[in-house]
Amino acid sequence: IGFTWQVGSTGFATPPAFIVSGGVGRFRSPMSLGFVSRAQSATGLSDTESVLECTGAAAPVPDWTAYLNDPAAIPATCVGPPTPVEPRAPSATVFGEDYAGAKAWRASLNIQRSLTTLLRLSVGFNYARGVDQYGFRDLNLDTDGGFTMAAEANRPVFVPVSSIVPTTGVVSSRLSRVDSSFAQVSQVGSQLESDTKQVTVSLGGVTRNGVVLRTSYTWSHVRDQTSFGGGFVGSAGFGGARGGGGGGVGNTTAGNPNIPEWGRSGLERRHSLLATVSYPFGPSLDVTAIGRWSSGTPYTPMVASDINADGAANDQAFVLDPATNPDMAQLLATTSPGARKCLERQIGSIAQRNSCLGPWDGSLEFQLNYRPNFLGLNRRVSVSLTTVNLLQGLDRLFHGGDGLKGWGLRARPDQQLLYVTGFDPVRQQFEYAVNERFGATDPSRTAFQQPFQIGIQVRATFGPDRGRDALLALRGGGRMGMGPGMRGIPGGLGRMGGGRGGRITGGDFLERVRSLLINPAELVLNMVDSLDLTHDQVTRLAVLRDSLGAVNDSVGAALQAELDSVGAGDPRRLLEVIRPRMQEAQQNVRRSWAAVREVLTEEQWQMLPERLRNLGNPGRQRRPGVRPD
Repeated sequence: IGFTWQVGSTGFATPPAFIVSGGVGRFRSPMSLGFVSRAQSATGLSDTESVLECTGAAAPVPDWTAYLNDPAAIPATCVGPPTPVEPRAPSATVFGEDYAGAKAWRASLNIQRSLTTLLRLSVGFNYARGVDQYGFRDLNLDTDGGFTMAAEANRPVFVPVSSIVPTTGVVSSRLSRVDSSFAQVSQVGSQLESDTKQVTVSLGGVTRNGVVLRTSYTWSHVRDQTSFGGGFVGSAGFGGARGGGGGGVGNTTAGNPNIPEWGRSGLERRHSLLATVSYPFGPSLDVTAIGRWSSGTPYTPMVASDINADGAANDQAFVLDPATNPDMAQLLATTSPGARKCLERQIGSIAQRNSCLGPWDGSLEFQLNYRPNFLGLNRRVSVSLTTVNLLQGLDRLFHGGDGLKGWGLRARPDQQLLYVTGFDPVRQQFEYAVNERFGATDPSRTAFQQPFQIGIQVRATFGPDRGRDALLALRGGGRMGMGPGMRGIPGGLGRMGGGRGGRITGGDFLERVRSLLINPAELVLNMVDSLDLTHDQVTRLAVLRDSLGAVNDSVGAALQAELDSVGAGDPRRLLEVIRPRMQEAQQNVRRSWAAVREVLTEEQWQMLPERLRNLGNPGRQRRPGVRPD
């Protein structure tokens, strides 16, 4: 259910003083097919996925080279003394009776104020409540056995003290099973929830000298529930009934992993800034810059082992007291200010989920477009120079490969705080070594880095002129197809109205041009569940969505300024104005589709409807006269 309320004129020269819009709705995602695949590979039968767990002297010495050359060399049994239970057992994944598609309630309110004819300020409020989000319970975990560690806030351990290897601190999760003939028995259910609040303030428009700008600031507060076994609720977000993706983000525990706990979402970016500036150097040349900055990634201080014996190495670390632990004192003296502040406020307790924040990160991109008008080209040739991750290129230029400062890289702080070195059965306490690199984001040690790229693209228009076609369609032509990035235009638009003889009204013209622009990443994000997108894919697609949205806004705003200066009575001059903007929009969407395809796997790409895949493939567009949607 939505509404729009305008105060003031709706004409082109005198836009509404206020526009208030909003809506509320309940959304449901399809069931994830990924769980079906997981259940097929973990049926609990002896011939499917099994877990081999060997501890102490029973653990075979690994020979990784032999395993790579001959999979049959991978051990199937333990060595050394016999273990209390059979070390090999199958896993199982089952569906609970409450399992259903994820749902979300979403509400939005947007207030837009025209400061001048070409400058607008808007404030948007969004709220999303995710319900029936998927999660896991380990039905085969015996939470009544074992003991509690008094020195770590009575953290439960689900195996007997005597079963833990004193010299290494290794535990056997097989002893925490209700039925030792099975490993983990994960039940998929829909019992988790999430809560997302968001406020966005944006300012955009066109200056008197034709500079197009858009700036926005977004504040977000996202909390969610997590549960055992690699499932997480993520954020319900504003593009689907379930945010996030599959597997492990925020899946940590400090107690009973079968009891869902609320906490800060790993998907939250509390503060985000976006700025887009497009500067025209005349009718043939313009430069666009897009900058994006966001606050750090939330992360959790962790133990690099499974200390509660639930079968998953996802235990939140106990923050040791630096007064009695020299290694912790040394870490607090040398780590980053953000990591130090996070640890100091949690000394003597189990660290909260996502209680630490990484450093701010950002990106900067440039695009230069040149459309010559000499030698009869009439701006039918477009030359574009674009950059990808320009900050990374500048970092390498100024600091070299060995002195990188991390510009343009998404920081991934080291979240391992403690390493288990042994176990004291008398005190019933694990012994730890403190990771001196906790919270570090050294870019030279980051294995995966988005490279700096620069590209030059030349496009020429032959045959039918899409700009002329768009103008004729907007003035009342029949149905027709458009190039990539342009929606089909229904013939029922009729003439532009507003004057005698079908005189074009600027406001109507601009709105209809804007309606042609699409955002590929937004279309894909709306299919987050059916495509089973991962957290990393959702994050990358959100960046692509916001970047293209800013570019599309700048194209529309630039067109608005040009139409205002040209006037509405000269269709030939309007054609000269709209043609390069249509070509620019098509080019932007093609690049966006290429970037979206790089994010998706081949299987996910093939799952997209054919009409969407064809939008990104100019060679497979439908013939004129057929709407692509």
